[in-house]
Amino acid sequence: MVQFEHCIEIGWFCLTRDALSAGHTSSLAPFSKHRGANISEVSTHDILIRNAVIGDLRSCAQLIADEELDDAESWQKRFETDLNDANRRFFVARVDQKIVGYGHSVLHLRPEDADPDASPSGYFLAGLLVAPDHRRSRIGTQLTIARLEALRELTTVVFYLAIPENIATINLHMRLGFVEVCPVKRDGVAHQLFRLDII
Repeated sequence: MVQFEHCIEIGWFCLTRDALSAGHTSSLAPFSKHRGANISEVSTHDILIRNAVIGDLRSCAQLIADEELDDAESWQKRFETDLNDANRRFFVARVDQKIVGYGHSVLHLRPEDADPDASPSGYFLAGLLVAPDHRRSRIGTQLTIARLEALRELTTVVFYLAIPENIATINLHMRLGFVEVCPVKRDGVAHQLFRLDII
């Protein structure tokens, strides 16, 4: 069963915790239907979704380093900067006391001299990663819903970029209500831009 840990800075957990105590469940559906409701049982383990803290970052860095065959230390330094950014929201998923996934958001400001096909300014979901042995357990969905709920206090529109080949995450976001907007380029690479209006 998915558990959500309360954090004073972000009040959405109060709604979800109330739903948990009331025994509400919900199947995968557009994001608006998830507000204040718990997702149904998604694995045989207890999954805890909570705000990242400094002690989580080494594990997060190792996850992405293993995925990208990269250096964990440089990722940890990057995540430390992300965690201290007031415009970001950073969540982790924990199973059996182990960090098995993370996801965060970023505020993107489009430069005045940007190319016409550049991304718009706004809040973007970014950096979603789940450990290979915990995929297909809806952990990515839980991390996405957590970030969307947290962004309610900052914006009414959330964006998401995906390369066209990333069908799995495109489907995940579209099931939560994201709609495709247009092709854009980021760092010269073609992406599809998706948008969700948070009501």
